[in-house]
Amino acid sequence: MSGGHRCEYRADAERWREAEATGHVVDIAEDGFGLQHPPSCRPGLLDCGFYVWLHGLDSSPMPPGRYQMTWPEGDPVYAAVVP
Repeated sequence: MSGGHRCEYRADAERWREAEATGHVVDIAEDGFGLQHPPSCRPGLLDCGFYVWLHGLDSSPMPPGRYQMTWPEGDPVYAAVVP
């Protein structure tokens, strides 16, 4: 294995770690939402708790914008604005 491949793998691993650390990010618009999942969630996208929760709402839970979603144990879902 050449050193160049190791650098590529390291860069891929770093991108994966960053995406995992960011978690779920939701873009809320007037007419719907888009949800970005962390890598660990992607194999079961339709079973994702955030997706199921958002998809089941009758109206937007927050004003339009970009939010990082978290779901602490025992606490309700909350969001922080992502720049």
